[in-house]
Amino acid sequence: MSSAAEPTLVILTALDVEYDAVRAQLSDLEEIHHPSGTLFEVGRPPVGRGSIALALTGQGNQAAAIITERAIATFAPEALLFVGIAGALHDDLEPGDVVVATKVYGYHGGKDEDSGFRARPQAWELSHRLDNLAHAVKRQQTWTTLIRSASPRQPQVHRRPVAAGEVVLNSRTTPLAEQLGRHYDDAAAIEMESAGVAKAGHFNDNLDVVTIRGISDRADGHKHAADRTGRQSIAAANAAAFALALAAKITSGPARPHPASAEQDPYLTSGQYAKDFSGTTADDEYGPMGILQNRACTAEIARRMGFRTPPDPPTWKEIVAQSEVLSSRKEKLLAEMQQVMGVEPDHAIILGHRHEIVHQRCMLWSAGQAVTPLRVLLSDELRILGPSHPQTLSTRHFLYWFQGQAHSATEAREDLRGLLADELRVSGPDHLQTLSVRHSLGWLEGMTGNTGKAVADLESLLRREERVLGPRHMLIQNTTYALKLFRQQPST
Repeated sequence: MSSAAEPTLVILTALDVEYDAVRAQLSDLEEIHHPSGTLFEVGRPPVGRGSIALALTGQGNQAAAIITERAIATFAPEALLFVGIAGALHDDLEPGDVVVATKVYGYHGGKDEDSGFRARPQAWELSHRLDNLAHAVKRQQTWTTLIRSASPRQPQVHRRPVAAGEVVLNSRTTPLAEQLGRHYDDAAAIEMESAGVAKAGHFNDNLDVVTIRGISDRADGHKHAADRTGRQSIAAANAAAFALALAAKITSGPARPHPASAEQDPYLTSGQYAKDFSGTTADDEYGPMGILQNRACTAEIARRMGFRTPPDPPTWKEIVAQSEVLSSRKEKLLAEMQQVMGVEPDHAIILGHRHEIVHQRCMLWSAGQAVTPLRVLLSDELRILGPSHPQTLSTRHFLYWFQGQAHSATEAREDLRGLLADELRVSGPDHLQTLSVRHSLGWLEGMTGNTGKAVADLESLLRREERVLGPRHMLIQNTTYALKLFRQQPST
């Protein structure tokens, strides 16, 4: 949904109460399913222009970093806002107040010696642009008209640093509380996600990222009592109101210059490729990069079969350039999570990141090069996630497809038939992965000379896709194109 006329922003939250506070203010909601399972909802904000892509990260910096990276790769947003609740560290903050993070501290870094703990924090400052816009929203006070909570007082807005770690703090006397007071005394609030979000934004060409937190408790031993009074809902609603007012301010001005702008980067111009080819836009689950890759792959398959390809297909040079950028960003984040955050190699989050990197790089390799990394990934996914996990099934799909290109299309066709039976059992007939496997199977039927069966299967698939996905989905356009190709061949 990213374009000059319709800017897209991303809002992420960690908790359901935070998600619900933002979602309640959006209209015309549409679900976008990421291939790795993340659900985004995209809707219109109550004020301003453009669209908001909303997702739930779950608690913790590690998960927040992964979903942030995934959201940026999918939507190429103009800015990303992390919205939620936090505990106060400063006594002048009242429950319901809003904190705009001018700096995010990742406070868990350090060195512990006999002489004591020596902090080695990471910190990410709010961009000058977003800081000025937040100032303006605070001054104008119109954001309070968006508040949907029974707040007992007028909430105040504070621009101060926040501290993000992996601990829920509910005391002012613990070693952690003392550490924060000694090393991070300017931090006004404590929470558990913003360091991961800020790191992911940093790895994406310093994308504008801002944390907005409503104060729900004082982190003083009375958190649970405060939660029982409904303060979390009030704090989340106040943070959501300020965030949406800031979002409107962001989209009202000129777009932020970004290395991934349409003039410089095929990542965004892929939206135009898709329009030229099929009328599809970057609204699809695959994201703009997926559309670019998919169209190039379709053109390459058609070329190998001797058909005329669509006009002006993207070059592999364009594919390689952008895929290398995206994969390198993900690999840096993966290394950071393992080395700095101490995430184990077999952790599901690490495996999910590897899944995305390998699948991304498969689009750069020849079919023969792709088979071995996919086999290694599949072995780990079977061991850690099990045979019925969506990631495992997705990797089987990639592996069988590339094996068909590199070795035997007939054997790959049989493997895909077995995979289709598993997808029907696990995901059901209308799931996107099931439809994608049927699409690949139709291609392989045609490539192995069974053009009559390919046409019949693809026609049946197209009817289901139109019912389930709607007329503008990218998979429908590719199925339509495949039918045109195989209908030109003698039926066998």
